Amino acid sequence: MIVLFALLTRSVIGTIAAFVANAFPLAGLVVVQYLLALPLDLGIVLTYSICLGLAVDDTLHLVFDMKKLGGVSPETIRAAEVRCGAGIYESSWILAAGFGLLAFSPFLPGRHFGLLATVGVLLALVGDVVIFTERSHPISFVSVSRGT
Repeated sequence: MIVLFALLTRSVIGTIAAFVANAFPLAGLVVVQYLLALPLDLGIVLTYSICLGLAVDDTLHLVFDMKKLGGVSPETIRAAEVRCGAGIYESSWILAAGFGLLAFSPFLPGRHFGLLATVGVLLALVGDVVIFTERSHPISFVSVSRGT
């Protein structure tokens, strides 16, 4: 994941921001799992992989739009969010609602999966919108050039 974002952003800070934004939902899921005293089983491991995939997918959409707009900078990050933000918001809320329905399942592993997947999808949205786009902590992105 780090190598992928390093190749796409060609920016050390952009790569770190993408990594943190994608690790944030997993860290949040670990905390929720600990607080609810849920055992580590196949359904929960599946939840972690699904949430990581969704977080990386949303970040890739932002990164590819940034590349189309000219690279990694605060302006292109904001413009990329405007261009593909609606799709990221809508898909995250729809997935959270669908997974949230599983939280009412009488089947206990399904209930755990639905609860954690809902939390993970929403944390992935927060990771992309707040952490990756640097809304709450504006940092000037410094691009590392390769001499080209």
